[in-house]
Amino acid sequence: MADFQVGFGQGLSSSCCAANTALVVTIPAPGDNLAIVIDQIDYGFDFTPTRSKDLSIVSNGVEVWRVPVITGGLQLPIKPPQILRVENVAVVVTLPADTGGAKGYLNVWYHVDRVSS
Repeated sequence: MADFQVGFGQGLSSSCCAANTALVVTIPAPGDNLAIVIDQIDYGFDFTPTRSKDLSIVSNGVEVWRVPVITGGLQLPIKPPQILRVENVAVVVTLPADTGGAKGYLNVWYHVDRVSS
């Protein structure tokens, strides 16, 4: 996994290109009075996975969002609903491994906001 700072309070976490391997992007908890907001997720497999896979987002140990991946290639970028704004907890985005050898890729664009009092 690579984590790149795009600008103050912004980031891109990326995981790529291993066959038969789950891709996991973990965005650490930002701290008190701060929230992670996921802006966009780019994802897919280099060819159609053996079975449908579900891209999932987990926050504070609870799955908060899921979308199926049933075809190969770049999927339409996801712009999750604002419900994925989470305060002072880590966020984990996972694209499960394909057992048929397809290589996955996963980019998570996010920013950090101050929590209004």
